Amino acid sequence: MKVTVRYHAILREETGRAEEPFELPAGSSVKDVLAHFFAAYPELGGIEQALKVAVNDEFAQPGDALKDGDTVDLLPPFGGG
Repeated sequence: MKVTVRYHAILREETGRAEEPFELPAGSSVKDVLAHFFAAYPELGGIEQALKVAVNDEFAQPGDALKDGDTVDLLPPFGGG
């Protein structure tokens, strides 16, 4: 199945992309997207615990199932004030 992964903030800068397609086996979960992402960009592994994920604009958990055509947003930690 194919999902579109969108990068925000520092992830966009570090990957040099706003988004990219990921090909994953049927039955994949958010956890699989994260594994694929960190395998492709190992230098970003330090933010793994703080990364938030949304699927189709709804916050998601690592075990949440994906389906073909989903959009997955990777949201790094950010601060403000």
